[in-house]
Amino acid sequence: MAEASSNGTEIHGIAIFAAYAMAFLELGTFIPTIPILAFCASIIYKTSILHRNLKGILLAQLFGIMMNLWPRAFMLIDQIFVAKNIFLLPPNFISGASTAALIFNNMAGHVLIVERICATVYVDTYENYRSWAFTALWLLITKLLRNSSAVLPFEETAAQPLDTDGRPISERIQQEKQDKEAYFKQLASAWGDNRS
Repeated sequence: MAEASSNGTEIHGIAIFAAYAMAFLELGTFIPTIPILAFCASIIYKTSILHRNLKGILLAQLFGIMMNLWPRAFMLIDQIFVAKNIFLLPPNFISGASTAALIFNNMAGHVLIVERICATVYVDTYENYRSWAFTALWLLITKLLRNSSAVLPFEETAAQPLDTDGRPISERIQQEKQDKEAYFKQLASAWGDNRS
């Protein structure tokens, strides 16, 4: 029995070590990623070869990647160095920021596909189209979609545990609290009536 217990403890220790190793590895990749993103952004911004719409989409994607790095780095630094618990869940604002950046990048990838299809279909006239209207429109649509459907606090999206009657436990607790308050008010009222 003691041998099985030490085996489980050993496996548990290996799992924790592996989780910390992966976290350090991920955090280590952020250090070279930031200058690479800055370099790519400067090259894309300065080039005149790319169409303005494509340039806008690529710069937005680089910005989205950068915005995904910061919450993730904050979370890893908090887990590794501050809380010293790699399995700690991040705060809701960190989860929301990471989710928003990922969704923005996914949507920007789809916009890139649409833009390239438009460039292919309207090949004769597309090169002369130099307005920022396309980029402004897709940024607005992507922002509205991201804000309307994707980023919710964790509690609102989590499954609610149910009691034996099929009601959410939080509702039952709230009802019990209201019942107790009503009971104590009634008790205080009866106590006041009896004293007079």
